[in-house]
Amino acid sequence: MTNQDFSLSDGIARQTTPLPGGTSFSIEARNMRRERTGQHALVALLYGGTILAYDTFNIGRSEDRGRLAKSAHSGLSSELQTMLPLVSLRHTLDLFLLRVEGAESEQYVVTDVHGDHNLGAVPLLLAPYLVQKGGTILFAPPGTGKTYLALLQAQAIQHEVSVFGAVRQTQVLYVNLERSEESIWRRMKGVNRALGLPANATLPVLSARGRALKDVASRIRRKTKEGTGLVVVDSLSRAGVGTMVDDENANAAMDTLNTVTSTWYLIAHTPKANSDTVYGSQMFNAAADVVVRMKSVGRKGVIGLSLKVTKANDLPPVDTRFWEMEFDSEGLAAVRMAEASDYPTLDESDQENEVIILDYLGHVGASSATDVAKDTGLQRAAVAKFFSRRNDLVEFVSKQGKSALYRVKAPTKDAWN
Repeated sequence: MTNQDFSLSDGIARQTTPLPGGTSFSIEARNMRRERTGQHALVALLYGGTILAYDTFNIGRSEDRGRLAKSAHSGLSSELQTMLPLVSLRHTLDLFLLRVEGAESEQYVVTDVHGDHNLGAVPLLLAPYLVQKGGTILFAPPGTGKTYLALLQAQAIQHEVSVFGAVRQTQVLYVNLERSEESIWRRMKGVNRALGLPANATLPVLSARGRALKDVASRIRRKTKEGTGLVVVDSLSRAGVGTMVDDENANAAMDTLNTVTSTWYLIAHTPKANSDTVYGSQMFNAAADVVVRMKSVGRKGVIGLSLKVTKANDLPPVDTRFWEMEFDSEGLAAVRMAEASDYPTLDESDQENEVIILDYLGHVGASSATDVAKDTGLQRAAVAKFFSRRNDLVEFVSKQGKSALYRVKAPTKDAWN
């Protein structure tokens, strides 16, 4: 067969061969991926627009290619079998998949790169958490309000509502792999109310409860091609790649996400014994541009949240921010910024200051709040507050002019026992 038209676009390879009588024979390969044993793909053989046979297999295996060719050939009429002999059909399939193997790597080019001063600051969809053409992971223990927060932020971007800060409007796709479709409808009622949007303000949602990310990858890719600028995935536990502590599995999950969209927001859980890290391989963190740890505390009618950026590529450091979600008998009613003082159990600044101040005093000896602040970058008021309240850890030494000097308190005899 001659005059074969080969193309590779959007992760789909195609080859069409015209046949006498205005018909054609085609081969397609999609869902291509590298696995430990080689390159796999879903391969389909078609006559005209009719599928003769298809299968997912290792395209480097001769036996699998032969089996697929034979299955497709058996589906042809005797006249077409004469026009397309099995040996010719098999040879065409072999050459096509060989081109797929080579063409995949040829998509990537080497470019001489220099600093571009016209690029400006890193573009953000939602400052300071969501980078355009980047990936963000939000993690917290189960049942702490992650889905509500993700829906609020997604809808804020979809409709350009600046409740959470500076926002850049783009089309959003929320991929719901965790909850029923009814649950999302109920939550969206409160989300729109809290954001001050009309009750019928929509958010595109792909609901596939119980399915894995890889199962809906092609649908996500299609929406991205149609103009979706942000994909939110709830959650990482539904990646569908096997054990999440395996580095290769983690890389496979993130590769899937990166091949279907350039900008993603991934919701993740924490291990039971440690709420300060994403559950699974360290490669999840490595794949993200921004990682945000969420903590929450509930009291009657409200949930307080703290958002701490633990990783940020190409972005300046940001302080921990606090938010409050208010609920009534109908669900979510409001969302607003809060202060650290509103939720002191979520405020980690005192704990962090303690480590910095004690380390500094341990190296220099006695010092004043002014000098500690100047050398560590902490606020003087925060250092003075620590000195006045933590007499279990520090002690007054003497006055030096108008400044009071403090040092690390020596342990008592009982403390050693």
